[in-house]
Amino acid sequence: MRKVPSFGVLISFLIVPVLLTEVVVWADWPEIWTKLPEGGKVQFGAETVRGEADFWIYAVVFTADTIPILASGNLEVEKAFMSLLETIHKHYPNRLVLFVKISNWSWVEYFFPTNFVFTQFRRQYQVTYADILPLDKGFLGGRMAPNVMLLGFIVVPEGIDTSQPFTLRYGYGKGVFNLRKVQGEK
Repeated sequence: MRKVPSFGVLISFLIVPVLLTEVVVWADWPEIWTKLPEGGKVQFGAETVRGEADFWIYAVVFTADTIPILASGNLEVEKAFMSLLETIHKHYPNRLVLFVKISNWSWVEYFFPTNFVFTQFRRQYQVTYADILPLDKGFLGGRMAPNVMLLGFIVVPEGIDTSQPFTLRYGYGKGVFNLRKVQGEK
């Protein structure tokens, strides 16, 4: 049985959430988003059955190639991200990691990371808390106050063939990753 990294593993990277928040909150997120490779990022609303979006989900493949873009030129953040990626891969070897940003509007909503589901080839893969690496406690789930942002990582479940397109779903919203597009852009 694989050892699941505890919240304490991420506590050793306390500087990362502070630096990350500086980049993601104060930097121009739309500009960062446009620089990230197509196929390696998704953006969608967490839609209800009526098609209303409760909040927005942004997810991007977290790799040595995307870290400089996410760090937006901040070498301190980039170094911290690289250390974090290395630590995550020690606990989850050969697994793809997604950086996830949840943005709420001006009303109260509820978010639970275990509501994420991956699909591929007519198969469904549940996300468990063993796949969740929060950068703040709010990413563990529960009530979201108005106008907040939650940050964390999801380790893509075993069984997903990342060389083929796969879908990330939350509620009735979804986004498709196609890493072959990313490889084609290099």
